[in-house]
Amino acid sequence: MSNLNARQVKCLKLLWQEQQFRSAGYLAEKLKVSDKTVLQDLKVIQEYLNPYHVTLIRKTGRGIYLPEKVRGNQELISSLESEGEEAGPMTTEARRQEITKRLLLMDERGLSIQKLSEEFYVSRASIVNDFKSIERWGERYRLELIKNRRGRMFVGQEKGIRHAIAAWIRERNPSKNTEITPGEYMSSREDSRFIHTGFFTEEENSLSGEMMEYLEAECGQMVSEPYYSYLRDHILICISRVKRKHFIGTNEEKPQELQEVQLGLARGLLELIRKKWEAPEQEMYYLYKYLITSDLVVKKPDHSRRLPAEAPEGFDLARMVAEELTKCVLKALRITVDDNSDLLNGLLQHVRPMLNRLRYDIHIQSSILEDTKENYGELLGLCQSALWCISHKYSLKEVNLNEVSYIATYYQAMLEEKRMGKRILVVSNSGFGTTQLLVTKIRQHFPLYEIVDVVSMIQLEKWKELDKIDLLVSTMPLENMPVPCILVSAVMSDADIRNIQDTMSASWLEEQFSLEHLEEQYRKGKLELHTVECMDSVRGIHSPYREKRFPWGHCLETVIGLHTENRTSIYRRKEETDMWYLVAHARTYEELLEQLSESYQMLCSAKGRKLTERCYRTEDLKTVFDNQ
Repeated sequence: MSNLNARQVKCLKLLWQEQQFRSAGYLAEKLKVSDKTVLQDLKVIQEYLNPYHVTLIRKTGRGIYLPEKVRGNQELISSLESEGEEAGPMTTEARRQEITKRLLLMDERGLSIQKLSEEFYVSRASIVNDFKSIERWGERYRLELIKNRRGRMFVGQEKGIRHAIAAWIRERNPSKNTEITPGEYMSSREDSRFIHTGFFTEEENSLSGEMMEYLEAECGQMVSEPYYSYLRDHILICISRVKRKHFIGTNEEKPQELQEVQLGLARGLLELIRKKWEAPEQEMYYLYKYLITSDLVVKKPDHSRRLPAEAPEGFDLARMVAEELTKCVLKALRITVDDNSDLLNGLLQHVRPMLNRLRYDIHIQSSILEDTKENYGELLGLCQSALWCISHKYSLKEVNLNEVSYIATYYQAMLEEKRMGKRILVVSNSGFGTTQLLVTKIRQHFPLYEIVDVVSMIQLEKWKELDKIDLLVSTMPLENMPVPCILVSAVMSDADIRNIQDTMSASWLEEQFSLEHLEEQYRKGKLELHTVECMDSVRGIHSPYREKRFPWGHCLETVIGLHTENRTSIYRRKEETDMWYLVAHARTYEELLEQLSESYQMLCSAKGRKLTERCYRTEDLKTVFDNQ
């Protein structure tokens, strides 16, 4: 049985509704296609009707008519309804994606406007507009949409074509914005996930799976996400292009300062492809480029450490970027981390391939971006702003938000690690039952904190190891204590719980809350606080110098840039007391990083918010610096 496309289903339904003969011209006008297209569609419709023993009635000079008997044919009605569901109208975006895919595959020497118009049941003008949109999209990858006798086609470097294919796949298959379970991770590696992109055949997909197994065997471990999908997509692209004899040009791919281990892995991958199709040596460098931009680990005895993804110069650059970023962010969070921390080492291992991705203009897709924006927006904004400064300092490309979201998780993990295992000493002179209720509530709401002991006021005076306590929770006021104290009611109210949460989250338990850089600006009249009546007045603020705007969470928008002097301006709307605007400029990127750290403390931390909640004018900031 022939399948009907959307236009043919519409044509059959038109005939079904008509009670008289209709000409091909009439149907063509209704369907907005040519008479010739209608005649071709009628042949397909007749094939579709043959199993139901239905024949279209044709009469010269009168047209076409669907016999009355079909109107009671329930089997045909059900089948037609099913066809209608499957061949529902394609959205403009879906149509453009399909056309783009065909242009990128290059299996056709040109796509005809007329044929696409007839196939997708839209006007020629719609297809022309599609091509205009696709042309703009292709320009991102330096692809030109040209016109020849057969229609439109993409031309450009093979590298650009492959980058565009990778982008098309990312757009069609957005990453899941939640943490995946082990079962979901295993299903994400299944062949069907890659076939469903619509770009690759089962043969190509099967070979890519073998090549990933080879990589994992050589590395002695499973490749983690997002690198598994990222690597397999690009291996598939390589296979697909080689199979179609579209090769990387000799002048397109040859990285400098090659790493021998990754080059050996790339050579092994190329040999697997060569078992099926001819592939030039240049393809090895294409594969190599994606290996050094991935977080590969070799765990064989002779390669027991993580592999540097760059030459010594790149290795040192990765360390400098990680150290400068960490200095800025940890100061903002007011925590310290041991130099040998696993999280710091993990961050460095992420920065190295990230720098290679910047170098080769390679993008990864973040599965956690939306969740990070929602839950850690201020930290994400701080990391993005700091990386912008560091990138300009070292003349690097700007780090995109997908990359930044992964970077931010390392610092959030450091913060959470500091929150774990906090030691609490409970001070209470209440009765046994009330004290136990207090202890039970603390354990219920703060299961990661250790209650070291429960003591009375007299016992507290004899306590000799207060330096090992992170927080005192007391039902009585305490003064002149060397550690932070929280006064709570004996039954511990919701307000008490929030107070403990804010105190622990503030992180200034470990280091003093300090704003030296901003205070110096304030004393010199270079730090100002204003109210604004509308957001437009803030959006109009700019300087002739290099600057960038970033959102920091839901309630803070930041503009930073290099200027001839250090100056920070804070804007606040009276009718939106939680909405702030920060405009910070500095003479150097190092000074700008200092301003970012301290601005984060003042505007984003729990203590900072308490200090600034009543500030609306520059003179109000005096209380901030007098009470820090």
